[in-house]
Amino acid sequence: EKQKQNLRFYILLTSLFVVALAITLYFTYKQTKIVSRAKKNLNVMNEELVALNKNLDEANLIKERYVGYFMNQCAVYINKLDEYRKNVNRKIKTGQVDDLYKSSSRPFEKELEGLYTNFDKAFLKLYPNFVEEFNSLLKPEDYYKLDKDQLNTELRIFALMRMGITDVSQIAVFLHYSVQTIYNYKSKVKRMSLLDGNIFEEEVKKLGSLSQK
Repeated sequence: EKQKQNLRFYILLTSLFVVALAITLYFTYKQTKIVSRAKKNLNVMNEELVALNKNLDEANLIKERYVGYFMNQCAVYINKLDEYRKNVNRKIKTGQVDDLYKSSSRPFEKELEGLYTNFDKAFLKLYPNFVEEFNSLLKPEDYYKLDKDQLNTELRIFALMRMGITDVSQIAVFLHYSVQTIYNYKSKVKRMSLLDGNIFEEEVKKLGSLSQK
């Protein structure tokens, strides 16, 4: 009888141990899943943080280079406008009104052309591979070729978008075109693309490795 009691006791003890072990394993498994999920979320957050830092570094570098560049350009244009103002005053005082009318549009066109040339040079210095990577989104027969390191209107539109200027009205003002003309240029390029229109624009914003030089 005593042996039976001992046997029952050991069976009960073993059963309790098995139950306790099963409970422990269950909670360990649950904790492992929680830790695994947390680790996965942490990895995703880290990747997003790395991408955010990269974008921030790029934005800061663009700001640093372009702020200095455009401050210098503003100083140059202010001086030229001042010279032009003095020239206008001289012609008005000497009665050379007809000559003034003839020459009134030439300085603006010349300065506008100079502004775009300087923009092209500065942009291509920042993103030397932009045009090559832009072409990779297009059909081979529609590839763009640079003419003396100058961007054409279509490339300038998407260069501005690459820099984060996506407002069509702002692009139109900078390039001295109507908003509708900018839309027409964008539609033309999208028809040449290998991608869907919206996807194409998103891919353009990622193009070009930023030069650190």
